[in-house]
Parts: sequence; C-alpha cells; structure tokens
Amino acid sequence: MDYETLLFDLKPLVEHEELNRDLIHDKYFEVLDQLAVSLRSSSNREVVGSSGLLTGLILILNKALCSFFVEGDKYYIWLKLASSLARCVANCVADNDDNRKILIEKDNSCGRSLLRELIPELFQFDDNSDTDLCLALHKHTVALVKNLLLENDEYIEMCGSNIQQPLFFLISKLYSDNMTEYETVDMSFELLVDLIEVNGSQGTLQDVSLVAKFISKISTVLRQLDEPEDGDMERDNFCVEIIMNMAKYLEVTVMKNSYSWDSSSYLHIHEVEETLFMCLSKLGSFNFSNKLIIMRRLTTPFGYLTTIRDYSNVSEQNLCVDMLSKHLENGYITSCALLVLSNSITSRKDVDIINDRISLKEIIKTGEFFEDPIQYQGYLDILKKLLNLSSIIQLENTDLLSLCNVLKSCYEKSQFFKQLLPLLSALIQKLLATLPSSSIHFLLSSKNSIFLQIIIENDGIFSCLALDKLLVSGRAGSPDVYQQLWKSAFKILANLESDNVVPPFTLFQLAKPIAIYLKNCEAQHISFEKNVMFHEYSDDVNAFLINISKLEFVEDKASRAAWNNGKFVAAMIIKQLKQEQELPPQIEVIREKCEIMLHKLVL
Repeated sequence: MDYETLLFDLKPLVEHEELNRDLIHDKYFEVLDQLAVSLRSSSNREVVGSSGLLTGLILILNKALCSFFVEGDKYYIWLKLASSLARCVANCVADNDDNRKILIEKDNSCGRSLLRELIPELFQFDDNSDTDLCLALHKHTVALVKNLLLENDEYIEMCGSNIQQPLFFLISKLYSDNMTEYETVDMSFELLVDLIEVNGSQGTLQDVSLVAKFISKISTVLRQLDEPEDGDMERDNFCVEIIMNMAKYLEVTVMKNSYSWDSSSYLHIHEVEETLFMCLSKLGSFNFSNKLIIMRRLTTPFGYLTTIRDYSNVSEQNLCVDMLSKHLENGYITSCALLVLSNSITSRKDVDIINDRISLKEIIKTGEFFEDPIQYQGYLDILKKLLNLSSIIQLENTDLLSLCNVLKSCYEKSQFFKQLLPLLSALIQKLLATLPSSSIHFLLSSKNSIFLQIIIENDGIFSCLALDKLLVSGRAGSPDVYQQLWKSAFKILANLESDNVVPPFTLFQLAKPIAIYLKNCEAQHISFEKNVMFHEYSDDVNAFLINISKLEFVEDKASRAAWNNGKFVAAMIIKQLKQEQELPPQIEVIREKCEIMLHKLVL
C-alpha cells in the first residue's frame, strides 16, 4: 500500500470540518476502494490504525450518515460515501484488537455515536433510497459491527443491546425485499445470534413467528436446490447457513420463556407451531449438511412454547392430530405433535378427550420411525399420561410387542442421552402398574423378550414391580424368567446413598415381592427345601434384613413404610422356618435377625 499517496488523496476529505457534497468526487471513491482492498493485509491495518487515519475515517463515516439521515435519498452520494467508508472501517477492525479499541474506546465520541445511535438508526431506516446502494451500505455496516464484536463478549455487552432489535428490523426488511441477498442475510443473522447468546434475546413472539416464516421460505429454496437440474452449491451452502442461524435465533429466543402476553399471543404461538411443522415437513424429505442440528433446533420451540404458564395448548390439539395422521413417517413432526398434545393434558378429562381422538395403537406406531433421541420425549410422556386401566385394554399383544421394540431403541439411546431415562422409567412403571398380569406374563415369557431385557438391565425397581404382578396373580412362569427378575431385584441393595444406606423407597419396593413370595409359599405348602429365598438368595435376604434394620428408629414416612414391610417379611420367614429342626448356618443367621426385629417390636 502506498500509504503516503492514499493519505494525500484523502486529506481534503478527512480534514474538512464540514462535509459538503460538492467536495465529493469520483476520485475519493477510487481511493477508498483501493484502501479497502489494501486493508486485507494485517500490516496495512496496523499502519492505518496507528497513523490516525482510522479515526479520520470514523469521523467522516459519522458525518456521511448524519447527512444521509437529514437529506435522504435526494442525494445518493451520502449512501455511496458511507458504504465505501463502512467497508474500509470494517476491514480495518478485522482481526485487529488495537483498531477495535480505537473505534469503541470511551474518549472516541464519534465511535460511540456510530455504534449507539447512527448504526441502529441506519438499520431501522426505512425509505425508498437507491436499492443497490442501500444493500451495499447495509452489507458493509453489518460486516463492520460483526468484525468489531467477533468473539468479544465485553464489546457485545457494551453495545449489543442497542443494535439487536434494529438489526432484526434490517433482517426483516432485507429478507422481505431481497430474496437473493443470501450473503447479507446470513451475515446479519450470524451477528444477531452472537448478540443474543451474550445479551439474551429481546425477541417477541411476533419475531419468533416471523423468523419461522423466513425459515419456511428458505427451506423451499433449499429443497428446490436439491433438484439436480437446479443445483447451486454456493446458494445451497448459504441457505443451510441461514437456516442454521435462524433456527439458533428461535432456540435462544424461546428459551427465555418470558413474553408480554396479550390477545395476539395465542395467534403467534399457533403460527409458530404451524409454520415449524411445515419446515420439518419440507426439510425432512431430503439430506443436506448439518441436517441433524437444524432439525433439532426447529423442534426446540415446541417444548418451550407449550410450557408457557398462560397457554393451555388445547387449541393446538386439532393441528397436532392432523400432523400425526398426515406425517406418520416423519419422526420430528410426530414427536413434536405428541409433545404439544402431552402438554395440553392437565386433567383426566383431557386424557379422555385425546384417547377419543387418537388411539394408543396409533401413538405407539409413530415410535417405529424415530431415530433421533430427542424424538422420544413427547412419546414417552404422553403414553404415560394416557395409559390407565380403561385405555390399556385397547392394546393387543402385537401392539405391546411393537411398543417394546420402541422402548428398546429408546433405552439404547438413553445411555448417551440421559435426559430420556426419567421419562422412560416413568412409562415402564406405568405399564407395569396398568397392564394385566396376563400381558406382563406374555411380554416376559416371549422368546428373546425385549421387555425382560429392559427390566433386568435397570436398577431393580422394575423387576420388583414385575414380580409383584406375577406373584399376586399366582401365574406359574418360567423359572429362568423368575431367576432373572430376582437377581435384578436384589441389585437394589447395591444402590447406596452417600451415607452408605439403601434408600427407604427401594427397600420398600423390594420387601413387597419377597413378602408375597413367602406368603405364596405358605399358601401352597412349599417346603423349606424348595423355597428359593433360602437356597438361592440367602445372602441377598440377609443383606436385605441388615439394611431394613437400620430404619427401625427413623421416623419419616418412607422409612416407616419400609420398616413395616420388613417386619412382615421377618414374620413370614420365622413362620416358614419354625418346623425346621436343624438349619444351615446362613439360614440360622437370617432367623436370628428376624427374631431380633420382632422381639424389639414387642419390647
């Protein structure tokens, strides 16, 4: 860069106190263009910053923008000059902390005015100025702000809040008027995402609705580009990047979950959900880069919007039922529809309404098309809510086997997506509570039983619940199935809390099947020699008694309930052993523990 020549050529422009349009001629634009190109070099950026030229450029840019706001589009020269200057300043602050400080430092009144007043005003300026010049100015100004704030949370906190909503206004106008300005829209949304990730989103429900519509339009373009004859790799990449950033904006904005609520809010939420369903439909049918990230981001608003305190979601039931019937094989659509439906349930009446509109069989079927772990959340939650003693009789054994296949897939994915485990556990417990014992027996006894595998691989609670059902019914099941269930149930004793105590709730659950089994042995006159508690699980029974004894003087309700169940087990054991003259040492230890428990009760 011939810095001396450039400085000489720009000197009249920089040193004039009053910026007069009559003084601006084409030579300045040629020089500024050369300067902008030269500033791609880091060494040239250093020279322009240290020499004071950057300060002069900021001053002229201020004057040019002020003149434009006063005189408007009658004098396009201000647009052209401001655009050229913004380009130079943008290049100047790119990857140069010293130059950034010059622009944003406290004693630079022009810099402060530019960032806090003029650029926000420019982004919101809405007139009929020369379109090409306006687009160039907007593009260079967005680049200026982006280069200044890049990866600098401190700077974003200083001036980002003034720029955020004006920038959103600019994006809205750019997108509405210029469907071909992909680069500027993409850069603007990327900057907007940087701002909201630090300062939080100032977006409204109306803004969220608008962005959802933007995504829908861009999705249409991207889908068209997927056609071989229409393929345009550059536009394809821009479309994906724009959708990525728009979806990120939605994600961050809905997470704040606090909006001004008025009569239009219901409409905006409906618009958002309806439009996002449309986006998921368009994007779900073909492959593109970063598809998983984008699809996940587009599902996020459903979770947050449907949990807004003032919104019941009942008005969305028609939409969701329609989506389930039309898009069975699109896992993202069906999972979101199920999530909204689930969040619309607040009473038994709501359960009955939904059960009347869509069957459990249909809901179970949707899970067969799930691939992404996040798709299971609404599925698990709504099934748990809809299952009851009345509705579960709809299900045939084939439906239950299909459900088990879905649960197996979900369980495998939950090992890496831990958020699913509580929902999965809640549904399995509901199944064990509501399914008739005949169905549980069928599922557990099936060849290579998936249901049995899921139950025994968990922490033991499921096995206790399954044993409860089977033992109460008196069904003679496979010895191998019972053996696996008992082995899994006794794993509870290894679930120690921080103080090396087994939680009372788990001891309560384990005590129930042990007690029922011993009661059955008494009723069926099963001999001591054939009682598996004494000959296969004596060590486990002993460990159970040791742990239950620790609860004798603990007064909370859970501990009292567990202790009472433990006493019943002790009484049944003594009753079973009273006819035996000689016991193996380990069984004698068990009897002594039981006698101590019951003797202390008498005292």
